[in-house]
Amino acid sequence: MNFTKVKLLICLCLLVVNGIFFALCVRLLSEKYYLSEQEAELAQRNLAQNGVNVNIGKEERRLYDLPIYDAQNGSEEKSISEAYRAITESFFGSTVPEDAYVKTPDGYSVSVKNNDGYVLGSSLVTDDLYFECCYEYAASDMEMADISKIPDRSTLYTEKDDDHDIARKFVDRALKNYNMKFVFRGSKQQGDGRIVFFSGELSDTEVSDIYINVCVKDGNVIYCGGRITDRAPQKKYSADLVDSIDALYILYDHLREGAEKNLAREISVEDITMTYRAYRYDQGKYYIIPTWVIEYTDIDGISHTATTDAINGESISVEQKG
Repeated sequence: MNFTKVKLLICLCLLVVNGIFFALCVRLLSEKYYLSEQEAELAQRNLAQNGVNVNIGKEERRLYDLPIYDAQNGSEEKSISEAYRAITESFFGSTVPEDAYVKTPDGYSVSVKNNDGYVLGSSLVTDDLYFECCYEYAASDMEMADISKIPDRSTLYTEKDDDHDIARKFVDRALKNYNMKFVFRGSKQQGDGRIVFFSGELSDTEVSDIYINVCVKDGNVIYCGGRITDRAPQKKYSADLVDSIDALYILYDHLREGAEKNLAREISVEDITMTYRAYRYDQGKYYIIPTWVIEYTDIDGISHTATTDAINGESISVEQKG
C-alpha cells in the first residue's frame, strides 16, 4: 500500500472539510449582523397587505450597533457656544471679545470689526443650533436662506477642486477642537462662487443634521453656515436599537393614527437608511442619536421623508420633500 498517497488524500480531505467549516463560520458570523431573510419576507408581505410596499433586501436587514453621543453644555443656562465662537473667530481671522456678542430672542449675534473699527461682517447663532458668518461686502449678493440649507444631494458635484481645498482647510481650522469628523459631500455653483457642503460623521455614520456649508469666491471663503451642537460630543452610551422592520411598523402606525392618516392609504418605500441626528431633550442638553430615515411616496405621487429615533421609536416626524 502506498501510504504517501493515503496521507495526501487524508490531507486533501481535511483541507476541504476545513474550507467548508470556515465558509460556514463566515456565513454565520455575517448573518449575526442581519435580520433573517424569513423574518424580512414575512414582514414584507404583512406590510404590503396594509398598504406599505417595500423591498426589504440585505442592506435593509442590517442590524446596527451604534452608540448614543452626549453633547451637553453642562448647564441649564444658555451660554455662547464654544464651537460657534471658534467658527466665528476662524472665519474672520480675529478674536471676538465675549462682550461683543448680543443676546437675541433666539440666540446670539455679533458684528465683527477690525482694529480700526471697520465692520468686517456679521455672525449669528440660534438656540436650535443654526449658525452663519458672512462678510459685509458679500451679504447683499447672496441668498442667505438658500445657501444655509442642506442641499439636495442629487444636485451636487462630487469631484474635488481648488474651491474644495480652500473650504476643507477652513473647516479643519474652524473645527479642529470639535470631536467630530466632517466629510465632503459635494458642491454646487452659487452665482460667481461655489458652495462646498460638509456633514458630520460619528462611528462611520453620517450625522445628517450637523453640517457646514462654505461659500468660496475668487479663492476666498466669504460665507459659512450650517448647524452644530454647542459643544463637541464628549461621552457615548450603548443601547439596543430598533431595527428597520420595527421602524417601518412605527411609521405605518404613525400614518394610520396620526395627523397624516390620509397618507396611510398606500405608500411605496424607496429608501431606508440609518443616520445620526441631534435631539434636544432640555435647554442645553443635546444627544446625538441613531435615527432611521425612511423615504417614501404616497398614492398621490408626493414624496415624504420620515425620521424616527432608533432608541425607542418615540420621536417620529414626517415631512414632505421639496
